[in-house]
Formats: sequence, C-alpha cells, structure tokens
Amino acid sequence: MKRRYVLGVVGAAGASVAGCIGDEDSPDAECETEVIGGDDGTVIQQATVAPRDGGGVLEVVFGDESAAASGASRLSVFQEDDLLHYIPVGDRRTYRVTVGTVPVHGVYRIVASDSERTELDTMVIEFNCFTDE
Repeated sequence: MKRRYVLGVVGAAGASVAGCIGDEDSPDAECETEVIGGDDGTVIQQATVAPRDGGGVLEVVFGDESAAASGASRLSVFQEDDLLHYIPVGDRRTYRVTVGTVPVHGVYRIVASDSERTELDTMVIEFNCFTDE
C-alpha cells in the first residue's frame, strides 16, 4: 500500500510535468498518468506517458542503479494479455517507446525481467493523452 501511494504521488508529479512537455507539432497535447498497481518497486521506479512529436511516449525509469545492474535484461509492455512492446535494456536508467498518436489512452502492465524471463518487478499504469481541440 505504501508503494502505491508513493508511486501514485511520483506518477502524478511526473504526469504534471509530462503535461507541460510538448513540441511545436502538439502544443496543446497533455498526458495524465496514474500508477494503479504493481510489485514492491525494487527495480522499476517510475513509468509515465508524455506527449512528444505528436504522440504519446512511455518513459520507464529504473531505480538507483541501471537496468543491467538491477539484473533486468528486458522490459515488456502489455495491454491486458497482449505484448505491445519488447524493450531490451542495458546500462541506462531511462527507456522510452512511442505508444501512439495523441489522442491515446490505456492501461499498461510494465514488466522488468531477467534473461531467463523471470519477472523482477511490475508496474501498472493508466494514462490518457489528449489535446484541447
């Protein structure tokens, strides 16, 4: 419960900042992200969706160490049971993938796993990217 509250605050703060990020192609685009579930947070620190270049971009941030140092070798992004994105990870802490053209929304389960496909951590987010038009 404590992690959900903390991540909800972190996610809300990230969503607040994310809503302010845009470019000349989508000056009125905004995204809201809320953490609605997950594990203990030992690997994935934060996940948010922000507007960028006319689309929504999922950004996943690993904890205090890089993805590789945490033992993770991949991120998998699911919507229900469907695998949407597979992201090989390495020495960085932050990874991004475009999730669609604004408007876009959904509930994603993000899974960090090792080379044996053992789940190390999960985070579930709900997001909505929209324009004021």
